[in-house]
Amino acid sequence: MCAVLDADATATFRTTAKDSGNETAMYSGAWISDGGSIQLVLRNPADPAKPVAVTLEPRDGAIFVVDVEGRKSPYTGLTFTRSSDKPPASESKAQENS
Repeated sequence: MCAVLDADATATFRTTAKDSGNETAMYSGAWISDGGSIQLVLRNPADPAKPVAVTLEPRDGAIFVVDVEGRKSPYTGLTFTRSSDKPPASESKAQENS
């Protein structure tokens, strides 16, 4: 699994098969910071008319999947870590303004 949150508010969420590591799905969309959580709205490749809503929560230097579509999912509890040492634009602007 891989989640990419870009500084321009675009998001990509990829899932992979456990056994082979091959990509099984790729979702793209947008993200916003909403208080203490991160909200993703992603295009569903299986049904583009029904976007997928994902809530992430930053904790202890990592980002956790809290829920998908307002309910627990197979992805709930997965942990993502920052793979770039470059902070998101929102963090850079906050540091510049302090």
